[in-house]
Amino acid sequence: MIFNENQRSIVEQLKYLIENRERPEQKFVMNLCEAFGGHILTSFIGMGGTRIVITHPFKDGVLKIAFNEDGIKGNEDEFKTFQEASTELKSMLGKTGDMFEGGIFLEMDYYEPIPEEDFDNYAEALAELLKKVEFIFYQDPPYFHSFGTENGKLILIDYGETEQIKIL
Repeated sequence: MIFNENQRSIVEQLKYLIENRERPEQKFVMNLCEAFGGHILTSFIGMGGTRIVITHPFKDGVLKIAFNEDGIKGNEDEFKTFQEASTELKSMLGKTGDMFEGGIFLEMDYYEPIPEEDFDNYAEALAELLKKVEFIFYQDPPYFHSFGTENGKLILIDYGETEQIKIL
C-alpha cells in the first residue's frame, strides 16, 4: 500500500507506540481515522486492547491496525489462520486480505456487527457453530463482539488470539 505524507506520519507514530509499548490516546485515534478514511464518526469501527479497526480507505472492507506487539501477532495469526484454513473452515472465518508494514495493517472483509441487544438472538447459532468447530485460544475466548454476520450467518471476525481452530 502506498501512503501519502499524512498517512506515513501516522505509520511512523504507530511504530513509535509499538516500540515504546504505549497505548494510543483518543486524539491519535482521531488523527488515524482522518488520515486513513475521513472523520472518526464515519471510519472508526472499534478498538480493543491491541488493535484499532477502521473502514478501509481504498476498497470495501476494514483495516485492522495494530498499536502494539500483541496486535501485530493478532494480525499475523489471523492472516496465517485464514490462509491455511480448509474451505469449510474459511466459510466460518472473516476473510483476510493483504498484510503489510510488518503486520501493523491487516485487511479483512466487512461483516455486519451484532448489536449487543441482539446477542440473545444468536445464542443458538453460536451453540451450533461450537458443535462444528473447536477454538483453542491462548488468551480470551470469543464473545459476540468477536463475530459479525453475513446474510444472517455468524462469521468469526476476531480470531487473532487463536492458537488453534479444529473442525469437529
